[in-house]
Amino acid sequence: MKTFKMFVDFDKEEAWLNRKAAEGWGLVGAGLLYTFAPIAPGSAVVRVDYRPSMSAGDFDDYRNLFWDAGWRH
Repeated sequence: MKTFKMFVDFDKEEAWLNRKAAEGWGLVGAGLLYTFAPIAPGSAVVRVDYRPSMSAGDFDDYRNLFWDAGWRH
C-alpha cells in the first residue's frame, strides 16, 4: 500500500506510523510516498530520528549501535 501524507512535526508523523503498525501496516519505504506492507498488527514500533549532517562513516556507526540493540533500520 502506498500513501501520500505530509508532516511538519516528527512526533505526529511517528504517532501516525505507529497507528498504521497497530493496524497491521509496516513501513517499508518513505519519500514522496509512504510504502507499507502487511505485518502482524502491533508487532512493530516506529521511531523517527532525523540526523541531517552526519558523515557516511558516522551514520554506519550510528546505525550499527541500534542494530546491535536489536533494532532494524
